[in-house]
Amino acid sequence: NGATWLSIAGATGENYAPGALTQTTWYRRITTISLNGISCSAPSAHVVITVQGQIIAPVVSANQTICYNTAPAILTRTNATGGSGGFTYQWQNSTDNINFVDISGQSGTSYQPPALTVTTYYRVATIDPYCGTIYSNVVTITVRAPLTAPEICCGQILCLGYNSEPLNISIPPTGGSGNFSYRWQVSNDDVNWTNITGANGVSYNP
Repeated sequence: NGATWLSIAGATGENYAPGALTQTTWYRRITTISLNGISCSAPSAHVVITVQGQIIAPVVSANQTICYNTAPAILTRTNATGGSGGFTYQWQNSTDNINFVDISGQSGTSYQPPALTVTTYYRVATIDPYCGTIYSNVVTITVRAPLTAPEICCGQILCLGYNSEPLNISIPPTGGSGNFSYRWQVSNDDVNWTNITGANGVSYNP
């Protein structure tokens, strides 16, 4: 506190190296001279080691799951606290959650990622001019596999008035979430298509 002083056990050399500190601490050195059995002591001027408050990293929101080649929602961050308070920020991304790179020109409180085709990770680096760099949490933008269209079977040639064979999905779709629903459509010109009421199974009997 700069007023009450305690001797540091074993610290009797000309120099002293303080350990890691968690609070502001004052130091001084006592010099003792002994002459003819008489000891005189005098303190040096004190020095202050000012400890900045612990830095609390910003929080980035939030994890998302998106379809292939679409843009996620805007990412936002809170402000860091503690330290010197003179923070600068830098958005970073990674495709492996190990090696992060700076996103050029992105230092604001929010960031709009572009359309993504691979799962991508984002974080914010917080730079304190005195205390170094700390990092926010990492958010994950999970990108689903690209969709592949189903194939149906089979084309037919019919005599007028005859019933056709049922149409079936011969090769199912893949990608996306994998949770598919279906809606059959009909057209008489291969241009204009109309939903068929109630036809939403894996097969359809015209």
